[in-house]
Amino acid sequence: MHPIRRTTLYLFNATLLFVLSLNAYANEESKITMGGDVSLASEYNWQGFDYSDGGAVIQPEVYLSVGNFLGLIWFNYDIDTKKSDEFDYILEYDWVISDFSLGAGYAYYDYPQNLPHRDGWLSSQEVFFTLAYDNPINPYININYDFDEGEGAYYTTGLSRDIESSYGDFAVGGNLFYHDDYYDASGIPSVEISTRRL
Repeated sequence: MHPIRRTTLYLFNATLLFVLSLNAYANEESKITMGGDVSLASEYNWQGFDYSDGGAVIQPEVYLSVGNFLGLIWFNYDIDTKKSDEFDYILEYDWVISDFSLGAGYAYYDYPQNLPHRDGWLSSQEVFFTLAYDNPINPYININYDFDEGEGAYYTTGLSRDIESSYGDFAVGGNLFYHDDYYDASGIPSVEISTRRL
């Protein structure tokens, strides 16, 4: 079971995030890329839900892309408990048609048992589809369907825009999330407004 609260609406996500990216290998001729990211966050916040009881986390990922195919492994390390309590394995295929970017994939979420913050969580699987349009406000929509423990869907849509200023270049955006009977919960769990320096 994966706990989801039903009706909380968050207008701002105040999680502090630091990301270190490494592109370890890239071969233009064969279109093979390997790399990774490491994020340090003040808490594990997903669509408005705090999955680390307010504790800081480290979230590394490694990826391999071959042409339009991408394989990715991501995990969450809880600094307070000194345990890795979630592992995500993702396969995705992406393609571009004119100004549209499309993607489809599969994700497996593994939650080791008998760990703090994750007691009773069972591993689950989902398929997902993405659509984005390249224009000044860059709208996109993601559709995720959990056909295992979650037995439901969740949707993400948003906009983003790059802004140039005398203080530097910034990206400003927003996301809206909706759950449709996802772990027996329906409704809008979170709205996010974000800005970051480019």
